[in-house]
Amino acid sequence: MYSKGLVANSDVVRVLKKKLGQFIVGLKADIGAQLSYGDMLEIANLLNAKYADCLLCIGSSSSYSDACKTAHLMQANFDPATLTPQAMKALVNQDKGKKEDLKDP
Repeated sequence: MYSKGLVANSDVVRVLKKKLGQFIVGLKADIGAQLSYGDMLEIANLLNAKYADCLLCIGSSSSYSDACKTAHLMQANFDPATLTPQAMKALVNQDKGKKEDLKDP
């Protein structure tokens, strides 16, 4: 997962891609400034589809790290293929603002 702005302004992503080479199984460029359930679902589905062992996040805002952490948590606890944005929202206790009883990724 990487920022398009970082690609435009530096060679960090290009160098990392070159060094990791065949170990890269998937890429996602950019997410919106406002993190959406759709962004998290897309990342979680990519992790599952590619049987990823790890997730690297290179970005310029907390949206990137928040999306990656949440997607990884979803991957460890749910089948993202069956989740929709509406189902994700229903999982969260709206009074407490969190889902309880999640296992660590």
